Amino acid sequence: KKDKKDKKDKKDKKDKKEKKKKKEKPQDDEGKDKDSLGYSFGKYGVIRDTDIWKKQEEFFAWLRDIKEVNPEQHGQMELKKLFVDYREDYNLGLLNEKYYDLRAWERKKAKEDYIAKKKEARKKAKKAKNLKEEAKEWARAAEEGHTFLEDDEE
Repeated sequence: KKDKKDKKDKKDKKDKKEKKKKKEKPQDDEGKDKDSLGYSFGKYGVIRDTDIWKKQEEFFAWLRDIKEVNPEQHGQMELKKLFVDYREDYNLGLLNEKYYDLRAWERKKAKEDYIAKKKEARKKAKKAKNLKEEAKEWARAAEEGHTFLEDDEE
């Protein structure tokens, strides 16, 4: 009996700890640092000037899409100056999710496209099946001698 009581006491303590952790854990953006405008600093991580080459794909995509700048036409010093704007927007969480992790975004888009195409294919298959069934009904009616001309209805 004592072993059962000890096990129950341990379980109760563990449950209390888990409840306490859940209460302490911030939900969504509640616990994150926000500036006076309500931006979440570091929501997607924090990058520094030295991360320019780690985030090159995302940075170059941002340059082309948002700033409409071709990165190949600029020197390293100019790119570093442009990276400051990117870094600030990144750290404040102001960017489209594409510019935080380009490869993850591309995978997500590819998956969405695949699902949309699959749904469209199913829709077309269902429509084809319905047309086939309708054609069978017409064929049966024709075999029974029914005609479907407007003149016959009079």
